[in-house]
Amino acid sequence: MKKNYVLVAAVLLGMFSLTDAQEKKDSVAAEKIDEVILTAMKQIKTDSLSGNLKRNDKLLEIPQNIVSIKSNLLNLQGAFDVQDALRNVSGIYISDATGGGNVFAGTFNAQLRGFSPVSTFRNGLPSFAGGLSQEDVSLIEQVDVIKGPAGFVNSMGTGGGSLNINTKTPRSYRIGEANITAGSFGFYRAAVDLGSAVKEKGFSFRFNAAYESQGYYAEYAKRRKLVVAPVVQYNISKNTFLLAEWNMILGRALESSNFIQYETESRVQKHPWNVNYQGDPNLPTSKLDEHYGRLVFQHQLNDQWKIISQSSIKSTPLDQWSILGETGYTPPIFDDAGNALRSSLRNKQKYLTYNTQLFVSGKYNISPKIVHTVLAGVDFNSSKSDTEHIQGINKFVFNRNELNYGIDRDLLTQPEAADQIDYTTSRDKTIGAYVYNTFRFWNRLIVDAGFRYSENRRERYLKGPYSPDGDRKIYRHHAFNPRVGVTYLIQKDFAAYFSYDQSFDPMAGTDPQGKEWKPLESYNTEFGLKKDWFDGILSTSVSAYRIIRNNSFSQNPATGLMTQLNQVRNQGIEVDVIGSIYPNITLTANYSYINSVYSKDPYASELVGQRFSSEPRHQLNAWVMYKFQKGKLNGLSLALGETAAMVRETDVPGVRIPDFIKLDASIMYQYKKWFVRGIFDNLTNKRYITDGNVQARYNADWSAVVGESWMYKESNPFNFKFQIGVKF
Repeated sequence: MKKNYVLVAAVLLGMFSLTDAQEKKDSVAAEKIDEVILTAMKQIKTDSLSGNLKRNDKLLEIPQNIVSIKSNLLNLQGAFDVQDALRNVSGIYISDATGGGNVFAGTFNAQLRGFSPVSTFRNGLPSFAGGLSQEDVSLIEQVDVIKGPAGFVNSMGTGGGSLNINTKTPRSYRIGEANITAGSFGFYRAAVDLGSAVKEKGFSFRFNAAYESQGYYAEYAKRRKLVVAPVVQYNISKNTFLLAEWNMILGRALESSNFIQYETESRVQKHPWNVNYQGDPNLPTSKLDEHYGRLVFQHQLNDQWKIISQSSIKSTPLDQWSILGETGYTPPIFDDAGNALRSSLRNKQKYLTYNTQLFVSGKYNISPKIVHTVLAGVDFNSSKSDTEHIQGINKFVFNRNELNYGIDRDLLTQPEAADQIDYTTSRDKTIGAYVYNTFRFWNRLIVDAGFRYSENRRERYLKGPYSPDGDRKIYRHHAFNPRVGVTYLIQKDFAAYFSYDQSFDPMAGTDPQGKEWKPLESYNTEFGLKKDWFDGILSTSVSAYRIIRNNSFSQNPATGLMTQLNQVRNQGIEVDVIGSIYPNITLTANYSYINSVYSKDPYASELVGQRFSSEPRHQLNAWVMYKFQKGKLNGLSLALGETAAMVRETDVPGVRIPDFIKLDASIMYQYKKWFVRGIFDNLTNKRYITDGNVQARYNADWSAVVGESWMYKESNPFNFKFQIGVKF
């Protein structure tokens, strides 16, 4: 046992934080509070998937690397949005610069196992929203990160995996919490969480609300966010309930909505840390609103079988203003004299999605030693989007040495002629049916097998400079995706597993010969070991995987035309640790190694075997908390966290984004129902590149390569937040 403590401690760096003990009566004694706090610390990990992902199997027994993060842990870490939660999972890399550094990007800027975007779900239902989201911690009950394809979830996407956000609903006990926060760069936030206990029969509720005002290290960049999320549940009986939920998130970005740098290799990170070449005080406010509604019906047929139906509708209108370079699609590019042309780009989008699913699950005994579990269901997903890209007609000279901000808004908002506006309309419908079987032999061997059949119809209309007369086409795709997995319980808390799964990602468009693009096809093979320690309060997992993606896009160097003959291969190793190693020590730690290469390209054989720009080859995250429980320091918590990214390739062979290691910490003191906390980020004030890419730079006549062009986003300088909260 001592060896286990030493092994875990070697990965860690510190100590901290906040408890999530819920007090049911104001008169609870201090000793009772400490007991509840200790229980909460032991329960930062979960043993099973959330019910809205259709499977209630233990994570230990599912033949796949799945990490679930509970709100208890997010409270301990002082998280504010879903990106803060993802530090607790291996294989996830938050990419900002290559995605435009968009403040509204949310989960869309995450890569999982080297592929992006990650398929995002809310309560088990697709929640893509046109590539933008604002998942706030005030909504989050649990985050499920499913590595690789997962047929029981959806079977659609790039193959790296899925992210499921479970929203807060009524619990078995009363909830009352509130907190306020202030910090660097004009950060202010207030949040409240109220809820009644679920009754065996009758109504219960949960209500969350938050307001946040946030500045950034870059000048002329501010964001405001309002969250309101009521939930009502009616229990018809102890076996049947209805649940209705509504989430409203109103987001505003002032003066800038994205800020990244575009530099020649000699100027990278040589400018002042806080300059923002994509911001201006007269830029109109950008808006992203989210309205999400969900209706759930669940009926427990008996002790073994249940049926669930749930539907959701989500509307995401966007009106986003950006100041970019002369072309309107890249950041400003400066010449040797420090001059660049800037212009405005307006991105207007209306996105509406409707999803519904019906499934039944249950189990029965084939024999005293064999148990058969069945999951079967159907789902339907429909979405439509209307997008306009409107480039301003005026160009403005900006000098990086003079920083001549202050563009006349009337000139900034004058649009191009109508034939220079890109219009895109998309209508997408997918229907799927699935059956999955799990056979449990002698309570030791578990075999998981099944399939999903999906049909997709996508209608797309384009009109713009390259399609002046408009171009409307309909694309249809279907796929049969099998899944098989095996878990062997070496001990009741120690399992080895194997799985094979597939996914497909429909493409809309045609090749130069007019032939429709094929769907991207991903094939995942995975092996792993999972173990629970110390009576289940600590979980560890080690996995190795290999993902092949066919029908990737490639450019024929002879013609410059796109083809779909490229194949990529991502393979790697992941290690995850989450839980407690002692009653007053809580930790998460994870490591990922990923090797992403071109495995096939008939037009450019020199690319085969070459690594492509992706997430770091090595990534290491750790966070550890220590809570004093006796003596004069009783109630004090200390925490230390670490994030490291190493060996990040770019599109120029041999050129890498520099490695970085970031440290953060927190300190908290809790007295009965009250707590105060300080959160400190980037302790060493290190200036580093969080994400980026590099492209070769040519002479004006394309005669020779003269250097590299870097597009990247930088880190926040040292910053802090101070928080005070109460449970009532």
